[in-house]
Amino acid sequence: MVNKGKQDVILDVRPIESDADLLSLVKILIHEDVLGNGYTPVESILKSAIDRLIRPGVLRLGFYDGAKLAGGTWGEALTSITVQLHIAVLPEYRGKPLVGVAPKAFQALRAMGAQKLLGLIPAFNRRANFFMKMVGFRTEGLSSEAIMKDGELHNLVIWGKRLGEER
Repeated sequence: MVNKGKQDVILDVRPIESDADLLSLVKILIHEDVLGNGYTPVESILKSAIDRLIRPGVLRLGFYDGAKLAGGTWGEALTSITVQLHIAVLPEYRGKPLVGVAPKAFQALRAMGAQKLLGLIPAFNRRANFFMKMVGFRTEGLSSEAIMKDGELHNLVIWGKRLGEER
């Protein structure tokens, strides 16, 4: 649920460089309303996500409300130009603030060398899939039965965005 009090916030984007901000992003990632409930096995999902986040060479950007870290994105290079993107944002900053910060994040990622972004979103996560479409990603495929939640297998939607495309 979006906290209506944060919908007029304009978030700033900057690289995550301090250990304190990296720790804050890990705390956002493990927030129960960010990772979600029912993923199995949750311990391995958390370990995998945190390992990817703290790995050297990963592109990391923070979304800031003044000095407060509201969320962030990080990406792993899959090729010399393609980055698999991950996003974690506190619930009160979803919606308009997140859509508003996306162009700034895309510009910063492009300046870091990324030309193509990929995102994998569970098919059942309608809000996240809608967000991907709103910020200019296109559906590129489907990975069948690739994630487990509540003991059931679910599909992942594969989203792609070429940086520099208008939208």
